[in-house]
Amino acid sequence: TDALEVEFATAQLDAYAAASHGWFFWTYSDGQDHWDIETCFENGWLPHGLRRPALALSTAKGVSSAAASDAEALPRCAPPGQYPQSFGADQLRRPAHQRPSPAEAAERVAQAAALAEATGRSQAEATEALTACDFDGEAAVARLLARVSV
Repeated sequence: TDALEVEFATAQLDAYAAASHGWFFWTYSDGQDHWDIETCFENGWLPHGLRRPALALSTAKGVSSAAASDAEALPRCAPPGQYPQSFGADQLRRPAHQRPSPAEAAERVAQAAALAEATGRSQAEATEALTACDFDGEAAVARLLARVSV
């Protein structure tokens, strides 16, 4: 149903915003409607505020989506910290022999969760601090507490 698709899209956007600096991947052509961004906009599953108003207007006037996208591409903002911290990039980039074991990875996730709870920061921020401090918990706490909340 449309309500379910809106709930799915909202959950995806919320999860992605909490885990990174706010970008998500949808395609312009896929077999599943909820991954086709144009279908998501047309059916109201994604909010139109994700696009610039000029892009929506250009598309409505008959300019092709591709031409409008080229002319009105959203600017890419710089990430707020080490990127990409939320995808386990360090583990993915490392050769297999340098990756943490599943037990070590689970321990790191638990350490980040505990650090986030103790400092009142997000788990993504805690993971970033732990990664930057080579998983030294005390250094990561100091790093997180040194950041000023806005």
